[in-house]
Amino acid sequence: MKKVKTMILGLAALLSCTVVAQAEDAPQAQATDAFALNFSAETDFFNFDDGLVVITPSAGFKLFDVLDATVSLPVYNNTDVTGLGDLNFGVEYGLMQTKSGFFGADNSTLSVNGGVGVPLGGDFASDNLTFTVGGALGMDWGKLGFDQTASYLINTGGDVYAPVFGGFVNDNVFTATSTLAYNCTESFSVGVEFFQAYAGDSKFLSLGPTVGVAFGKTANLDLSVGFPVDQQDMPYGDCDFTVKAGLGFQF
Repeated sequence: MKKVKTMILGLAALLSCTVVAQAEDAPQAQATDAFALNFSAETDFFNFDDGLVVITPSAGFKLFDVLDATVSLPVYNNTDVTGLGDLNFGVEYGLMQTKSGFFGADNSTLSVNGGVGVPLGGDFASDNLTFTVGGALGMDWGKLGFDQTASYLINTGGDVYAPVFGGFVNDNVFTATSTLAYNCTESFSVGVEFFQAYAGDSKFLSLGPTVGVAFGKTANLDLSVGFPVDQQDMPYGDCDFTVKAGLGFQF
């Protein structure tokens, strides 16, 4: 277990890897404006014994196609209680966006990001501030695209709410997502997603299909389902499957 975590953390550090999704990259690459507004909403469902739903609206802006700033506030419901999580402020900087790059790719993107979570005292709020560092690597070969993201949440003390584990944990949390997608058309893609999450001795790995739909250059819809392939020391019981739906707009 420790060897696996060490290898994954090493890879994350090497790549400085939150997703620069391929469906989003195409419109951004063509953008010519120095300033753009972004709005999105993501809904996640975790099928524990008691279902857990997370709705995360976010808003932000992009400068010169390389710097993103966002603010988001998740709302949780675990069938018994509905409440707010932490108010999250994040920034992402694009280190590279070229038409040639890693492993013979036609296009490559590389970005790093960071964030801070401010607890608001809700039922799902952390005990203290949290900090997040991570990044994303994207590559495509014609219609085939690959995205690798990683994120490390630093717990500064007390408990933090980690929905993938079903509740509060008293550890740092590392997550990584690997996505391989095929663009059937300019507006429709299908793929497979491998997700990993670690917190202390707890581990959750899932694999499942993804679908992406682009509505012109300003909106996109992403859907995915994850089925566990390995989960260990889950503090609130095992999760049977996950569902994620995200809708984003850029103006």
